[in-house]
Amino acid sequence: MGGQTNGTWTPTKRRGPIAAEFSSPGPAAIALKSGIGSGGATKSRPPAFTMASRHEPKNEKVGPGPGQYNVTGLSNKGQDL
Repeated sequence: MGGQTNGTWTPTKRRGPIAAEFSSPGPAAIALKSGIGSGGATKSRPPAFTMASRHEPKNEKVGPGPGQYNVTGLSNKGQDL
């Protein structure tokens, strides 16, 4: 493996040219517009999501309180006999 034969190193066959062999500029030479921040934003609509949480409508009356039930003659296991 790796092009080794009996302890001596032999180079492997090249698969193609490397980036250092090209004479044209690399991808960093091209200035693309950013979609982040105010410097060159291209979107004209507001963002689709916000970081705010949703608030449920407050329900003023959910039912009678615990003092409204008649619990005489009851225990935690049922009716007192």
